[in-house]
Amino acid sequence: MGLDREAEFLNVLVLASLFYNTLKAFDNIHSSFNEFKDEKVYLAQLGIEQARLLIWGEQMGIFSLPPSLTFMETEEGKQNMTPRDPRLDDDEVRVNLEGLMNSIIHTLSNPNDNDSDLDTTGLRPLPRSGAQALEQPAADLTRMKNFEESYKHLLDLGSNKVSVKRPTNSVTSQQWVIHDTLRFSNFVKSTKRQVDTLLMALNINDRVENILLGDIRDLGKHAGGSPNSKPSPLAVKDMAKLKLLIRACKGRYPGLLNEAQQTFNNLQKGVSQEHDMAAKVHKLLEPVHPDSAVGSATNSGAATPEKRPGFIRRLSTQTWNKLPGRKTPGSSRPASPERSRSFGGRKTPGTSKPVTPAASRPASPVRE
Repeated sequence: MGLDREAEFLNVLVLASLFYNTLKAFDNIHSSFNEFKDEKVYLAQLGIEQARLLIWGEQMGIFSLPPSLTFMETEEGKQNMTPRDPRLDDDEVRVNLEGLMNSIIHTLSNPNDNDSDLDTTGLRPLPRSGAQALEQPAADLTRMKNFEESYKHLLDLGSNKVSVKRPTNSVTSQQWVIHDTLRFSNFVKSTKRQVDTLLMALNINDRVENILLGDIRDLGKHAGGSPNSKPSPLAVKDMAKLKLLIRACKGRYPGLLNEAQQTFNNLQKGVSQEHDMAAKVHKLLEPVHPDSAVGSATNSGAATPEKRPGFIRRLSTQTWNKLPGRKTPGSSRPASPERSRSFGGRKTPGTSKPVTPAASRPASPVRE
């Protein structure tokens, strides 16, 4: 590879590595031991910014090679490669993007600084005792894994063809914990402004937001209930994510707020409908207990409560016989011997007398 091609690849790699460090820096921020709900909201807002950056990187093809370097790519890689936006290779644009990314991670890329930067962010180095792990960002679904694989692939492409060392990820080696909630919220606001500037610089902010809206809608697709009429674990998890997103979007992301609220309402309605339907199906599928089992349980004298009848038996006499003036089916035709034996020994709770079979009682209307 000539020097020109090597320098061109180096520019691609530097921008991609800076983008990598920018995103991974967000994952190294943890909540404190204190159960402050505001911390979770601010972390969710930071997760939204991380998701916006991920979508931006995908749409720009930041891990793809420019046309002049595609000879380095494998055939499979060419088919899966997102086309690279040519503006990324413009010197003026690239320098501007590098400056914006550096401004986002400036305080986290200098772990040896004194409190001057830390006072701005409200962060402190994570103590050895550890802290609560930062949950997966609320608005980020599966992009992070694909992003890391794409970055690794880019490094592999140049490892044997370019005489440069792999970038060191010093930014991602330091873990941080929220120390001052108010100052950290200001840091999140500043980060949002910087991400806004980056997206607007290349005029794809609307495209990014539309994709993010689709991600939020995807959180409403797990309303299915399990056979025991409980909502699915995914539905419960997604509802919790949406509730946190709603809080995080208020006052900052009006478009995302409307979508998150609508998705939450639809998911809640779907879970409720699935819950009711699953409960009905569960009742309909209850097994009809054999008469012999009922007789043996009652004859044993045990205080076991009577099991609920199955669907068919509920339709036979329970409701039918409660109608005023309605004669029991037992008065119009003799009961079968087996059913008489089965119910003959059943005792009414609280008494020692057996219940008289329906066939031997006078035929009279049963009234409440």
